[in-house]
Amino acid sequence: MSKFNLKPDLAQDQIAIARKLILMQVEENQWIKNRFGEEHHDNWSPASGWNLLDVALDILGWPADNTVETNACERANATGVWPEESFCRDWIWNLYTEMVEQFGAVDVFIEHVRETRKFPEGMGDDIGAMDAYLASIKNPQC
Repeated sequence: MSKFNLKPDLAQDQIAIARKLILMQVEENQWIKNRFGEEHHDNWSPASGWNLLDVALDILGWPADNTVETNACERANATGVWPEESFCRDWIWNLYTEMVEQFGAVDVFIEHVRETRKFPEGMGDDIGAMDAYLASIKNPQC
């Protein structure tokens, strides 16, 4: 069971809306890359004025980033321990980039966000292991 109070009983239409928003985020990111070049992609602000992935994560029940409100980074630097009540979405953006933008595995990404699919044991943060895992998923749907 997740400590993040995810919504396991989401209706299929809610999941479908989140999926569409994720796909729109992909389109927007591609537009930004095409318009401004690859080097601007990491430091962009959404052209639409909305961060569509964050809206999708909200729908899926993923906790909002509260690192600023909880002074998480400062507290972690001072104590060496990440505050339990703090949540950072940065890593989910990395997962999105790898799973969705590079491999097109939108549905697999949603399953991981909803915690209905688990990563293989011992995978850790190894990018090569992530690439192998994603490559092993048969016919990712986009």
